[in-house]
Amino acid sequence: MNLVTVISVFLIAATVAELLLDNMPRMAEQLYKLAFAVTMVGFTIKYYYGPDITTYVPFYESMEPWGDLTEAIRTTSFETGFVVYCWLCRSAGLSFWWMTAVVSVLFFGATYMLIGELKEKKTLALTLIVVLMPDLITAQLRQCMAVSMFIFTILAARKNHMVQAVVFCILAFSMHKASLLVILPALAYWGMQRIEISNNIWAVLMIGLAILLVVSDNVIVDSLMKMSADGLVSKSISYHLSFAKQVQLNFVFYMLAIVVMVQFSRRKQGRDLILAVATAGMIVVVMFYQHFMLLNRLRAYFVIFIIVYIFNFVRKKCEDKAPYINIVRQASIVFLLMFVCYKTITFDVNWKRDGNAMEACTLFDLRHSSAEEIKQRQIIKANNFWDEYSDSMVDKYQNKNYRKRN
Repeated sequence: MNLVTVISVFLIAATVAELLLDNMPRMAEQLYKLAFAVTMVGFTIKYYYGPDITTYVPFYESMEPWGDLTEAIRTTSFETGFVVYCWLCRSAGLSFWWMTAVVSVLFFGATYMLIGELKEKKTLALTLIVVLMPDLITAQLRQCMAVSMFIFTILAARKNHMVQAVVFCILAFSMHKASLLVILPALAYWGMQRIEISNNIWAVLMIGLAILLVVSDNVIVDSLMKMSADGLVSKSISYHLSFAKQVQLNFVFYMLAIVVMVQFSRRKQGRDLILAVATAGMIVVVMFYQHFMLLNRLRAYFVIFIIVYIFNFVRKKCEDKAPYINIVRQASIVFLLMFVCYKTITFDVNWKRDGNAMEACTLFDLRHSSAEEIKQRQIIKANNFWDEYSDSMVDKYQNKNYRKRN
């Protein structure tokens, strides 16, 4: 069984227990702290884990302690911040595991601070984060560092600690360049959040988006393609709206979600920054990226904020005794439990055909094998993963061309 499945099953059980403790908040809080500790430790003790070690391990172990940093930056495609971080860890005598452990602790530290804003259902929120972003937590080191810095950026900005926010923003970009596509729009939106917009404008936008659900997709695609001169934007529009790709409604549904969230969260003092982050992130991702791998990577920057925002939003509506809110709340919890179970099962099925790269491997494996033996074994699994991935992409490409010819 793979590490993600083991931890996910534990979290599902903890979530069910949390629901049973709904009227005992102190016990629910203690359960959450236990679940969080187990989750953080479980992912932190992973050892030479995941398919990406084929690039990270050789890079890290090839660095000379206190060696030429400028040469290391110049000869690699990794971002400068990540190279500096690895250079510092290597110079301090830290092994590859210690380097990855620090990344894990930073991410879970940022996540703990953000989830701490919830008053209930913290374990459920943690479970959603794990099942939605297993690759980020286990394999994508640079992305994980950037997401952590982005969370610290927003937390600092909300407290008006702008110097700290700028520093974290720069660190996020230095760890992963893609973070800039989320950070800049989010901060810009945050600066404009006090601008008041008439309810009539929101109503017109809702009607327009609803019309997009029934208008012929060919009309939409042809019109937007003529309006856009940029090749990347045109491809993105075509990818999201064309019937041939069967995802032509993605943009409409995303925008509908944004409008609904904005409309029902407006405050006299201004809009919530968490909402601003989610909104800006959705707009950038949906409009300018057509590749699902990139969509998934950029989604990681704001999915935690969306979870926290929605949970707080529902709790507030329950306190206000909104009509039917309890029914909606209970139905949503049941749906989320079904969703996390489905994600866990599908992940467990899929990992077996990926070269076993996600099979559980932790520090405890050192009881039976040496570090070098484990490293070589895990790298072989990672190479098998990429070989199978490449073969599947070739098959997909050949099948696509075959269908076009016939």
